[in-house]
Amino acid sequence: MRPVLHTIVAFLLLLSSLQISPARAEPGLVPDLRLLVDVSENMEKFDPGNLRSQTLEMVIRLLPAGTRVGVWVFAEEARELVPSGIVDQGWRAQALEALSDLEYSGSRTNIPAALEAATADLPDLEPGYRSSVVLVTAGTVNVADSPMINVSAARKLLSGLAKDLGARGVPVHTIALTRHADSLLLRSLARETGGTSEHAEDVSELGVMFLKVIEMVVPVAREPLYEREFSVDERTDQFVVFAVFPRFRGKLTLLAPDGTAYSANENPGDILWFQNRQFNMARVSNPVVGNWRLQYPPKTAARVYVESDLTLEVGYLPYYTSAGHEAEVTARLNDAGETVTDPQVLASYNLLLDVTSPQGNTQRYRLDAPSEDGLFRATTPPLELPGRYRLMLRLEGAGGLERELPIYMEVGVPTEQPTLVTRGEESPEDDFQSPLVWLTGVMTLILLLVWYILRRRKRRKLALWQKRAREMKKSGGQDTLRGTLAVAEEQSVKDAGSLD
Repeated sequence: MRPVLHTIVAFLLLLSSLQISPARAEPGLVPDLRLLVDVSENMEKFDPGNLRSQTLEMVIRLLPAGTRVGVWVFAEEARELVPSGIVDQGWRAQALEALSDLEYSGSRTNIPAALEAATADLPDLEPGYRSSVVLVTAGTVNVADSPMINVSAARKLLSGLAKDLGARGVPVHTIALTRHADSLLLRSLARETGGTSEHAEDVSELGVMFLKVIEMVVPVAREPLYEREFSVDERTDQFVVFAVFPRFRGKLTLLAPDGTAYSANENPGDILWFQNRQFNMARVSNPVVGNWRLQYPPKTAARVYVESDLTLEVGYLPYYTSAGHEAEVTARLNDAGETVTDPQVLASYNLLLDVTSPQGNTQRYRLDAPSEDGLFRATTPPLELPGRYRLMLRLEGAGGLERELPIYMEVGVPTEQPTLVTRGEESPEDDFQSPLVWLTGVMTLILLLVWYILRRRKRRKLALWQKRAREMKKSGGQDTLRGTLAVAEEQSVKDAGSLD
């Protein structure tokens, strides 16, 4: 594997211009990404072919220049694979070289140690960075043989370090691989820190998930794709086409406005290409103005990132919020690094915001006219539905100019708050239930006793008449005397019954 990576590094050095620029989340803030990757035996079971290395290679190549990035790996312990540094040609070469040492080791997944190692320098980090953590794991918190110790470590992580990171505004975005991963813990960790949580059942989904998370952490302007077509305007200096294939099978072809087809193997042209099993990347410098078209397999995740002097600067938005809150979006337009404030120039552009709910419904809003400092604003209605919202910022200008910048927000169910009771104290509803039950029981016993006495008297009376009938049948006479005796006996029975 090492000779192959050396070849890739050499190829990368020749293609050092394969970089894109991030859209700053706030003026002067530089994205600071800490990437944590599980290399335990659980990960090996999920990814026996080590396709995770190709995904990391994709991330390294895709990260915009000027971003601060570091990579850590962990199993029983955590270690720094690539030191944090500003992404440039040298950093990419160092990161790709480090992938050759990426091997599985250890049966444990010490997630707390990984987070502590990756965030240890936060108190000493200079101002001007917006830090985020991306955690990829296929396991649970497993630091010892004892389940009690593991549970205690997980609770300590959520109540300690996670709360500290949330207070610092450092979100932890988690990617759980397979159903064996502790999804509940990872979701709780993401929510506690203000991050997002993803879950993959198959390693083929890892590339697309990384692509989404990277776009959240390091937003980059791109060309809108309309049925695989996009328009190149005069302000476009370069564009990068990026395609992640389903099931690691696919081919990317670019069709220029004149109909010429370009691909990595058949007609590369002047385009800079890179490809492996999982993705293809093509960079076009000084592109021809007009409509371009892409060809790729169904279910491919494709992006067209733009390199231009005209850039968007987006204000801060949290990755996670509770249902019922509004989202306030602010943006500035920069030209050659300077904020555009000229009203006549700004009037030639439209800034729109498409808000797509978790159910897929989209509403469009127009950002208000910019203020004197060139700041556009738009406020969404309350985001009521739990789930992931996509806020797509769209820029439209003369000459067919179009840009889009995706922003993702995770909306959760609001936490119940204690309510203030202003009514007087009320008697419990069951105060009268106990006496009522007791009275019902007594009445039932009395009724049963009366029923028993009446039934006994009826049986005795019936027995007396049966006896008299038998005696009359035997004697055949003395009816008057026997009738008198029977009446006397009946009276005596009644008297005896009343005594009973």
